[in-house]
Amino acid sequence: MSDAETWGIVLRDRASGAEQWVACDVTRDGDVVTARAHGYGYRSVEYAQPAVEGVGRLILQHDRTLSSVRIAAPAEYAAHMEGVRRALVADEVERLRAEVTRLADTIGATVLRVCAESCERDVILDAIRERGEDAFRRGAEAMREMAAGACERIESDRWEEWIASDYSEKRGASRGARDCAAAVCGLPLPTEATPQPAQSHEAPETPAAPDADAWVESWADAGPRGLRVIRFALATAAPERWQAERLVDAAWLSRGRIDMGGDPLSMWHAIIDEAVLNERLGDLVAAARAKYPSCGL
Repeated sequence: MSDAETWGIVLRDRASGAEQWVACDVTRDGDVVTARAHGYGYRSVEYAQPAVEGVGRLILQHDRTLSSVRIAAPAEYAAHMEGVRRALVADEVERLRAEVTRLADTIGATVLRVCAESCERDVILDAIRERGEDAFRRGAEAMREMAAGACERIESDRWEEWIASDYSEKRGASRGARDCAAAVCGLPLPTEATPQPAQSHEAPETPAAPDADAWVESWADAGPRGLRVIRFALATAAPERWQAERLVDAAWLSRGRIDMGGDPLSMWHAIIDEAVLNERLGDLVAAARAKYPSCGL
């Protein structure tokens, strides 16, 4: 025999009946043979099997749950371990195959879920976009209605101030309120603002100045800010009552329906209100520009 080899000690569990194979290393030093397994050692002379059997007896003495079956020679032990190795490899192959199948199923389910979530996301985004557009439109309608109501309230307040005036003035004020509210309600709804173009490093071209008729038309459609500009310009250019009366006559307005007392700003506030009610604001601005070219209108 060689200097070192591995024998097998076959044991059986008394409770379960399962076999256990214990590797026993055998070495030879001259005629002395030494066997070692599980921390136990036994020596014999010349032959290996008695030494292996001695180790087996020592194991059984310290573990009463086991019983001896037989001693396996090195060739038998090697064949047994090769079978164990093959069985372990087969088990590992089956485990890996099952894992691959599980991963394939998981990936397939994940792909389906992602596709479903993508479709659902598109549906949600479309719904959000539609609701946003609807909310913007309803908000614009509400703002338009509020503006119309404001016109009616403003004219109602003025009408109460003129409660002492004759019926024709009251009817004119009421008609002006209705016309103002109808004009506001007839305004087109605004659309969502489009993105602003990127700013260029080049200076923008200076737009050409509008002609006189265009300015008169724009002042005729002036909003609250424009009316303040007109009032301050006329109060500066024509602060005296006689100057204001000339412009009132030129714009075909009735002096008797205008309170021309007080300071210039109050006087021109009343004149401009009357011009707006009678749709003569453009005529008033045109007369002021003709009489006072430096008024800035």
